[in-house]
Amino acid sequence: MYSYVARQPIFDSDLEIIGYELLYRDGPNNAFPSTTTCGITQKMFVEQHLTYQNILLDKKLGFVNFDYDDLINELPLDFPNQDYIIEVLETCEPDKYLLNSLIHLKNNNYTIALDDFCIKDIRWNAFIELADIIKIDIQLYPINKVKHLIRQLKILNKKILAEKVETYSEYNEAKSLGFDYFQGYFLSKPEVIRTNKIDEVFIANIELLKEVSKDSFSVDTIENIISKSTTLTLRLLNYVNGQVTVRSKISSISQAISYLGRDRLKRFSSHLLITCSPVKKPNALIQTSLCRAYLLKKLSKSLYGKDISDKAFITGMISMVDAILDMDIVDVISGLNLDDEITTAIINHQGKLGDLLLLAKSLEHGDWEFIKSFQLRHGNIMPSILDQYIDAIDYVNTFSG
Repeated sequence: MYSYVARQPIFDSDLEIIGYELLYRDGPNNAFPSTTTCGITQKMFVEQHLTYQNILLDKKLGFVNFDYDDLINELPLDFPNQDYIIEVLETCEPDKYLLNSLIHLKNNNYTIALDDFCIKDIRWNAFIELADIIKIDIQLYPINKVKHLIRQLKILNKKILAEKVETYSEYNEAKSLGFDYFQGYFLSKPEVIRTNKIDEVFIANIELLKEVSKDSFSVDTIENIISKSTTLTLRLLNYVNGQVTVRSKISSISQAISYLGRDRLKRFSSHLLITCSPVKKPNALIQTSLCRAYLLKKLSKSLYGKDISDKAFITGMISMVDAILDMDIVDVISGLNLDDEITTAIINHQGKLGDLLLLAKSLEHGDWEFIKSFQLRHGNIMPSILDQYIDAIDYVNTFSG
């Protein structure tokens, strides 16, 4: 039901928070879930970044651990380079393949940190030039024994982070020696944050991966697959905003798809498929949001033509994510870069789309006075709003029941 992540702040020399190290957890206990790191970061990518985007980071940097396989398989490229620091785990094998992967990341403007820098293993020396931040465990390597190393790193213009700062005197000593950043229990213990874990439509993920793997895939087919899942729609929007510079605000699923291209769509689908598991059926909130999406699209065509039907669909689809995620709707909407008309409709119930959204809610709650007034305001051009509502419910049930 829930997704867990531990968030430990990282401070500068003025004790201002500059970022958070994000550590995946599989339960409420503040402990690493297993002895392996395989797949952990990818799960966090899907469950946290693609769902909650920058809300978890509070507009700060995210420090994320990547193991050898993650780096060789270029998983970091799916994390926005302006929001995340790539931490290379000390358990990685410092070979030429890892070095080449980090060179590729640097060429793509990623910031690289060497986590728990291993002073005694000279093979890591070749990686110092690539790294922007060197993290040193001051419990493993006491400050008075690394003074010479600190001076060398400062000459190379590297930022140095003191890990496991447990006392005020350690903080003061590290600061006086030239450390730039500080992390540890003296400053703040990792905080476990629990968020709702959104169920995936497993078959939809398989269909999506199958389609994008074709020699010539259909954007219309991909749009049809994604539009049947509130979860996929939300994560697609977050993925697009994290991967590309969006030239104009998003007003349709097909527009979001067009920004990605085949390779990114395939990576997007692979992430979802690997980290989810089959579920019986969407819950009531998911079904309601889907029903709203199809109802609003159909009604908007009847009233206004095709011009805003795509916007109407996204309005209905995203209108319940606050209830799905147990979060303020403004916080969720702010990171999706949606068209202003969609945002205004969802948050303020204003404009043509806002009026349609209010109608959908009235149908759900049996507010017949609003339904009647809506029909009168629009000149009774729709013979039976209720029939269209029932049709939308029936349609959603054909692929979610």
